[in-house]
Amino acid sequence: MQDILVISEKENIILTVDDEIVAVVENENPLVVAVGIQGPSGPAGPAGSSIVSYTAGENLGGHKLVILNSMEKALYASGNNINHVNKIIGITTGAAAVNTQAEIQTYGELYEPSWNWDISKPLFAGVNGVLMQSLPASGFIQQVATVISPVKIFVNIQPAIIIA
Repeated sequence: MQDILVISEKENIILTVDDEIVAVVENENPLVVAVGIQGPSGPAGPAGSSIVSYTAGENLGGHKLVILNSMEKALYASGNNINHVNKIIGITTGAAAVNTQAEIQTYGELYEPSWNWDISKPLFAGVNGVLMQSLPASGFIQQVATVISPVKIFVNIQPAIIIA
């Protein structure tokens, strides 16, 4: 931990960290002198992933791509809907009934034992939240994950490319 000391004078604010001056700022208004130390760390998050929670705007299945509507409710994403371009936020980690909380993985490893992905192909946005490994014929192309093993993916949503 570092000791931080702020010394306020009429002309300057002097900031020191572990007895070394790191900043001098001109000041016309006197401030309170304070000594602080770093507080305790918060709880650890999921290892290498990000999971957020939003209200489901419709009944959602597990492991489906979602967007947020204007009321910040999660809805299925569709790669054939041009209004969903660059709006996909992640993949549901489980099912959620309408108006209940949906857990959505936005980044990192996601495991599902029923999957059987081809490890040589990435995952793209399909229709109605479906993950697919073939390129869509219309709408837009958006890679949403990389396949690590037949049952594990790494969610990492990329920018979309509109199909002309």
